Amino acid sequence: MPKKNAKNRIIIFFAVFILCLSAVSAWASVSQGLAERLDLFRDRNWVYNNVGEPDSVSWNTTFKAELEMYRISGSSYFDWYFVSYGLDGKINILGQIYKKGYMSGYEVCEELESRGGFPAGTTGLGKIFRIQHTRTGKSIRVAVQDNKKLGQTVVYMLTQDAWDRVN
Repeated sequence: MPKKNAKNRIIIFFAVFILCLSAVSAWASVSQGLAERLDLFRDRNWVYNNVGEPDSVSWNTTFKAELEMYRISGSSYFDWYFVSYGLDGKINILGQIYKKGYMSGYEVCEELESRGGFPAGTTGLGKIFRIQHTRTGKSIRVAVQDNKKLGQTVVYMLTQDAWDRVN
C-alpha cells in the first residue's frame, strides 16, 4: 500500500503543478476587451479591480515615472498597453504598442487628424496632437512614434500634467 500512496501523491503533485502553471500563464496577459477599459483619469484601484495587476513595472526616464506594462492577448492590433499614475493616483499616461506591421505611425497620424486631432508639433516622442478626451472632455496630448528600437508604432496619451512634466 505505501507504494500506491506515494504514486498517487506524485500524480496529484504534477496535476496541481500543471494547473498552477496554466493559471500563471493565463494571468500573465490581459484580454483586448479588458485592456480597452484602461483610460486616462482612472485611478489605480479602479484599474486593479477591473483590469488586473500589471505584468511588469519599470522606471521610464523619458516620463520620469514608473510604467505598468500589460501584455495583451487576443488582439489583432496591440501587443502591450502601459500606464503611469500622477500624484493624484489617476492614470496620466496611457500607451499602446501596436503589433508589428499592423499600422505605421503615418497611418495612425492620419486617423487622428480625421477624427479631429489638431497637430501640435513634434518632440522626441514623435508627432504630437492635441485632442479632447472623449469621456471627460479634457484636453490631452497624443504622441505617435515609429519606435525604431521596437520596430513597432507606439501611441502615448498624456494628460496636461504629464505633458508638462515631460516637456
